[in-house]
Amino acid sequence: MLASPFQLLGSYNYWGLRLISFVAFALSMYYAYRLFLLYCQDRLAITIALLSYASYVATWAWSWKGRVDMLSVALTIGCLYALEVAVRSSSEITADREAAGVSKAGAFKRLAPYSLSIALLVAAVYSKQSCLVILPVVCIFLLARRRYIDAIYYGVVCTIACLIIALALQAITGGGFMLHMDVAKKTQGTANLLKHLELFGVDWLKIWFVPVLAVFWGLSKNRQGKSLAHLLLPLLLAAVGAASIIFTIGTKYANINHAIPFFFALSWLLAIFLEARPCLGGLLFILLSGLSTYIISTCLPQKFYVLEKMDKTLEQLHDLKVRGKTIFVEDPSLGIASGATPLFVDVATFIMVWENEHQTKQLSEIEAAIQKREYPVVIINENDSLEHQPFYYWNDAFMRQLNENYEKGSPVAANGEVQIMYIPRSSVHPKESFIAPSKSSSQPGK
Repeated sequence: MLASPFQLLGSYNYWGLRLISFVAFALSMYYAYRLFLLYCQDRLAITIALLSYASYVATWAWSWKGRVDMLSVALTIGCLYALEVAVRSSSEITADREAAGVSKAGAFKRLAPYSLSIALLVAAVYSKQSCLVILPVVCIFLLARRRYIDAIYYGVVCTIACLIIALALQAITGGGFMLHMDVAKKTQGTANLLKHLELFGVDWLKIWFVPVLAVFWGLSKNRQGKSLAHLLLPLLLAAVGAASIIFTIGTKYANINHAIPFFFALSWLLAIFLEARPCLGGLLFILLSGLSTYIISTCLPQKFYVLEKMDKTLEQLHDLKVRGKTIFVEDPSLGIASGATPLFVDVATFIMVWENEHQTKQLSEIEAAIQKREYPVVIINENDSLEHQPFYYWNDAFMRQLNENYEKGSPVAANGEVQIMYIPRSSVHPKESFIAPSKSSSQPGK
């Protein structure tokens, strides 16, 4: 909805979506700063914590993507900041005394400040449904603070607001909304969790940095009078975020974007722990950042190679005259950018649903279209093209059908990685040179 004016005023583009993500990142940094100030008075510690949050690969990478992730994170941080302000501005009397001695008007006046936090949380949930886990975090936090009426009010109002919006969307979409939500239940798990933990990459250095500093904080006498109770909200957020990661990162087509709230919680705790020893923590953070930067720099040649191929890939599609046609691509943006219609919106979701429900009809229809060479071009991931096991999307039977009817071409860039283009065999001209890729074909300079 936010990006629709950018599409209406011009042609389809990603710049409006990316602008929203970047503005959301800036807002998340601002509200993170305001929130950290409520917990920590040391500006050096806050600065380091903000840099830590921004330096996680998922944070800075997704801040430039035209996706909902950064928008949901910004709304979540704004929700938590508004919550803290509401809690601190209200009186400290217990729920029992409130029920006994506060008038209805007085109770409403005290509960009203939570409205902004509730509105932001509802907006976050309908930006990215996984933000729903923030609701139990808030309610547990309020209950632990002996704000029983507050917790009930917050939970009930937020739940009712979410249900009203869900019913409205269900009616507007003719039942499509709940069908869309049902897809999440069909997410496949994988036993190879350790492989998915590799997605954290260089961020492991900063993740382990926080518990190390927690030990120093616990042993330090310079804690500014803060106890474990002071850590309740960030600890709850970190715990729920970690649980969410364990579930999402264990899925077959996992990604690291779900970890951004967890990374924020770690940065929040970092601001508190650094207050005890900001200079030592700052020095360690600089060393870890330097090491992380060096490790990331070793991956840049491959990324530049992919970047160089992006424009050439669009030129190839233009030469193949795919505009207005349906093309088989795993990355839908490639089809849209070339003026074609991508066969899939989200190939991973389609395949998971088909496999979970044992639906073979759809894949059989696609294989039949492959056999008839109906798609002017097919672009798939390199792993399946090289027939490495285990396959990522396309099994042996599909690849056999593809190789029989399509000619394997040179590597192209799609989905931020090297992929392989296939051309129908009948349309390949003898003078054209299609080089079968090898394992080294994706390396720069090869």
